[in-house]
Amino acid sequence: MSEVPEPLPLLKHALRAQISYVEQDAPVLEGTLWENLTLARPLESEDRVREVLARTRLEHTVERMPQGLHTHVGHRGATLSGGQRQRIAIARALLREPRLLLLDEATSQLDAENEIALRETIAEVSRTTTVLLIAHRLSTVVGADHIILLDQGRVRASGTHSELLDDDTFYARLSDAHRVSG
Repeated sequence: MSEVPEPLPLLKHALRAQISYVEQDAPVLEGTLWENLTLARPLESEDRVREVLARTRLEHTVERMPQGLHTHVGHRGATLSGGQRQRIAIARALLREPRLLLLDEATSQLDAENEIALRETIAEVSRTTTVLLIAHRLSTVVGADHIILLDQGRVRASGTHSELLDDDTFYARLSDAHRVSG
C-alpha cells in the first residue's frame, strides 16, 4: 500500500508557489543574466522573459550588455549595480506569476530615476497581483491602497496617504521632511 502524503506539506508547497519575495540585498548568482532570471522557471520562453524585462524597465540595460541575456554577471552579480540587481530580482519574481509579491526594501539601492520606474512597475503589477511592500522611503508607499505605519515595532496608524496626513502628526512630519529632502 502506497503512503499518502500529508496534506499540510502539500498545502505549504502550494502556498509558497503563489508567493514571490524580493529582499533588500537581492541575490544574483554566478552565471548569465538568463540563468538568474529563469532560476525558478528554467523552461520560460524568451518572449515571456523579454515581456517581464520591459515591465521592470530593464530591456535597455540588457540591450547594452555585451551578450544581452547571455552576459555573465559575475560572482554575486559583481558586474551589475545594486539597482540592476534589485530589478533583476523583481523580474525573476514576476516571471513566477505570483498571486502575492512581497517586496522588502526593494527600492533601497535604486536612484531616483530607477525608483520611479519601479513604482510604475509596482502600480502596473498591483492590478493583477497583491503587492505587500515594506519600505522606509515614504516616496515608495505614497501610492499604496493602504499603508500601515509602524513605530518601534507597533502599529501606530493605518490608512491611505491622505488619511495618514490628516490623522497622524508623526506621518505628517515624515511627509514634510520627505518633501524638504526630496
